[in-house]
Amino acid sequence: MPDLGIKSFAACVPRLRMDRGSIAAAHAWAMPSLRGMGKGERSFCSWDEDSITMSVDAVRACLRGSSPARIGSLTFASTTPPFSDLQNAGLVAAASGLPEKLSTMDASGSLRAGTSALIRALESSAQSDSVVVAADARHARPGSTQEMQYGAGSLAVTVGSGDLIARHLGSVSTATQFIDHFRAEGQKYDYQWEERWIRDEGYLKIVPDAVKRLLDQTGTQASGIDFFCLPATLSGISAAVAKRMGFKPESVVDNLSARCGDTGAAHPLMMLASALESAKPGQRILLVGFGTGCDALLFE
Repeated sequence: MPDLGIKSFAACVPRLRMDRGSIAAAHAWAMPSLRGMGKGERSFCSWDEDSITMSVDAVRACLRGSSPARIGSLTFASTTPPFSDLQNAGLVAAASGLPEKLSTMDASGSLRAGTSALIRALESSAQSDSVVVAADARHARPGSTQEMQYGAGSLAVTVGSGDLIARHLGSVSTATQFIDHFRAEGQKYDYQWEERWIRDEGYLKIVPDAVKRLLDQTGTQASGIDFFCLPATLSGISAAVAKRMGFKPESVVDNLSARCGDTGAAHPLMMLASALESAKPGQRILLVGFGTGCDALLFE
């Protein structure tokens, strides 16, 4: 079986930006503690944008210059899909100009929907290429820390064999029932648990276990990881996990928080794209998806 990996990628981030300092200033009378988070900016969707429109832009850019006929499947991953009982992936495929003879699927229910969809595509033995596109336009309760953190964006990747940008070396998943946040049916905003609980009992226990399994499975030393992508907006958590695993401090990839905010299901792939833009041949990228468990993927 030929090597599988990533062949192309493209992002779509809305042009609309909001300065976090302005958000903090608006809430200063009631939430003065937000002032310490008032750095950088976050992206958000305009009235005519959502996770589908962002995905279409990303997929079109990702496939520019290639033949749509090579695509055999498309998976749309999002925790904020516009439709509950209408396949969003089919709409993305049609608007992107892909052929009707195509397998399409929606993935949702967790912020690691994007990485889980990517693992499924990489494990496929199909001869055709696959597209995985992840997008989110998350809503946050006014005055909450999530209003400062959340962003909007989409990232599309083409997976297949031949002319690879990055070769897939292996992946592992866990389905740990740890709840850091949730949003019930019909609710607009997430219910968020306390940050110390999320850090100590979530990231610092679940992620290292999955990463260690992946390193053992692929025979990779911690010193061999050149880029470590952990999508987390909690202050210092990526560096803490990297230190616990023995990764080089410089391997920690910027979480893009200052530029666009946390783009939800798209964010792991956003960070992967950021690493790919600066990686050199032979370097290794470790990507993590976190949410009701953990995904860990290794690329070279």
